[in-house]
Amino acid sequence: MNAQAQYDVMHVVTALTDPVSGPEIYCYPNPTNDLSTLKIVAANATIAKIELYSVIGQRVLEKQVNILKGNNEIQMNISSLSPGLYHFQVFIDDHVQTVKMIVSEEQ
Repeated sequence: MNAQAQYDVMHVVTALTDPVSGPEIYCYPNPTNDLSTLKIVAANATIAKIELYSVIGQRVLEKQVNILKGNNEIQMNISSLSPGLYHFQVFIDDHVQTVKMIVSEEQ
C-alpha cells in the first residue's frame, strides 16, 4: 500500500503593538559587569519601584525612583553581583514589567 501524506504549514506570529499601555523599559548594556542603565519611557510622571532578582529568585537590589513623563535613565551599580542571569521587575502605577539582564565576568 502506497500512501502519500499532505501537510499544511502554518506560521503564527504574535505581536503586541500596545503592551497594555504600560511604559517602555530597556536595559543596557546587556551583558554588563559594573553598571546597568534602565531606560524607562513613561506616559506620566510617577514613582517606580525597581527590584532586581537572581535566577533563583533572591532579591538582590531594590530601589524607588521618581519618574518623569518621557525618557528616564536610571543607573544601577551591579558590580558586586556574581556573573549570571538576573531580571529587573519594574513596578509603575498598576503595571509590572520584567526585563532580563546578564552579568558577565569582569574583563
